Amino acid sequence: MLTTYKRGRVWWLRGSIAGRSFRPRSLDTQFRDVAARRAARFELETDAGLRNVSWPDFQAEFLTSQGLRLKPSSLKRYSFVLRRFGRFLAGGGIESVQLINAEIINRFLLARQSDLHPTRRRPITPEGLKADLRILKRVFSVARAAGCIRENPVQQGNLSSRAGQTRPFDATEIQRLLADSRLQGDPRLRAQVLTFLYTGLRISDVIGLEAGSLKPTERVLVVRTEKRGKSVALPLHPELACALEGYQARQNPAQRASPWLFSTRSGKPVKNLAAYLHRLFVRCGIAGGHPHRFRDTFAVQLLARGASLYDVAKLLGTSVGVAERHYAPYVEELRERGRRLILGMEYRGRPCTTGVQSRTEKP
Repeated sequence: MLTTYKRGRVWWLRGSIAGRSFRPRSLDTQFRDVAARRAARFELETDAGLRNVSWPDFQAEFLTSQGLRLKPSSLKRYSFVLRRFGRFLAGGGIESVQLINAEIINRFLLARQSDLHPTRRRPITPEGLKADLRILKRVFSVARAAGCIRENPVQQGNLSSRAGQTRPFDATEIQRLLADSRLQGDPRLRAQVLTFLYTGLRISDVIGLEAGSLKPTERVLVVRTEKRGKSVALPLHPELACALEGYQARQNPAQRASPWLFSTRSGKPVKNLAAYLHRLFVRCGIAGGHPHRFRDTFAVQLLARGASLYDVAKLLGTSVGVAERHYAPYVEELRERGRRLILGMEYRGRPCTTGVQSRTEKP
């Protein structure tokens, strides 16, 4: 007997069929009637046996599913991972989805470690492998609900965790970036780098900045972040405002008519911004340069200048808990402020008679 139940906003299925118990599985819907239909279909297909479907057919079925709600960038990433996994399966002579197990997933991970980035020629990172596994785990959960497999072959857990390494640029690195001769001769790139430094926006937000986001009369930049969908209002620093004015003065008619704040000469968004920044980091000799380090620098600099964690969270469009976890441990000023506050406390209790003198008192 199978029963459906709700966990949060999503319906799940649990129970047994013909005396065989199954682990709870998500039905990937928040609607009761849809959950009932999917549960009935799963029971019918499981009782009658698994669907014998090939990986190319299932891949096409998954990517064209009406219930698949992905942003274009996410759909592109899903398509890449599924195609790469399909090539791996074809190389091993594996055709049916039923034959995919945990051992095959582990062999795929080993194969992926030898892949190189098409432009940077660097191997995939551990975080990149985890991103692949998150995609495959979701795909196989759909395959399981559709009766193609009995168990999800992606057994790795804690796939949503992040390394959490915060690496702000130091003052010397920032000076080298801003003094770069090519940066000085490229008004658009200089405005983009200063946007990173004075707003803390992610690279996806800088690429997708709309021209209407800039409010020059109010001296503010209003952005709805791509990752969390949070609206943030960022005051324009005078240096950033000046760089934006200089860039806009050099725009051609197509760029002035473009809906994007930063656009190519034909008015399209600068989607290869990561490549421009990578070459900038190489020219400046910055090891481990990455666009997200601008965001780390912005947050840590704010905290060092007396901003509260709430201030930083609001400006980054994230939560206070995330801001505290990632950025507070790197700010010496916060630790020093806490030390001063604790040492300034006094309850007028009995004086210390141990003979040990406080380090803060003068002899």
